[in-house]
Amino acid sequence: MPDGLASWLQQVPGWETADVKALAGGRSNRAFRLTAGNRSAVLKFDQVQRAWPGNSRLDEANVQRVAAASGLAAPVVWCSPECIVTEWLPGRALAARDLREPASLQAVGETLRRVHALPRCEREFAPASWADYYRDCLDTLGRFDRVAKAAYSLLCEARLPGPYVLAHNDLVPANVVVGDEVQFIDWEYASFNSWQFDLATLHVEAGLDAAATKALFYAYSGDAKVPADFTGTVAVYRALVTLWERAQLPVIP
Repeated sequence: MPDGLASWLQQVPGWETADVKALAGGRSNRAFRLTAGNRSAVLKFDQVQRAWPGNSRLDEANVQRVAAASGLAAPVVWCSPECIVTEWLPGRALAARDLREPASLQAVGETLRRVHALPRCEREFAPASWADYYRDCLDTLGRFDRVAKAAYSLLCEARLPGPYVLAHNDLVPANVVVGDEVQFIDWEYASFNSWQFDLATLHVEAGLDAAATKALFYAYSGDAKVPADFTGTVAVYRALVTLWERAQLPVIP
């Protein structure tokens, strides 16, 4: 059991003696499934110390509680500045190919519309702040190359179109869970952002073609027309991914 995990479990009422199973996770988080009797939960903690211009775990929990109250996310069980425990969502995490199926695309678009109707959160998405953060990381790692510099420049100049909404900001297919209903997981990047950003994420990460992108917009808004400035939002997302990928360290096993 990783250092710190046992001490966190002792602070979560009813989960002190839970069985623990590691989950495949991202590069900035470590995630574990907790099982106690017929109950399951997910515990996530930071794999690396946070210095980014994003949410703390407490911010993440606050946003997720709002989403959970509308049936859009798992309820939060417990949270500290470094660790969050949420109920386990029964269902299946999607793959990119699933989002190319019309029924899945329709359901996700409708769910995203509900997310964007939630009350705004305090933190606003600032592309230039993320650009500066990744530039500093890449300078330290010696990876601030020509491609990274181009992505950095694009983000510093980015002006995303309004209106702004509560956006998930990490809506890759694996963060969409389909059970009795469609719900989203991993809310740590959520902020007040352009309504187009989550749509751009789905467009890129699911590899949607022009027809599927129109279907996504129709599911989301009832209008299949893709705005002319959507290509700019997609470029901003791709630039963020470029910097994020170059800044990654090896996953700790």
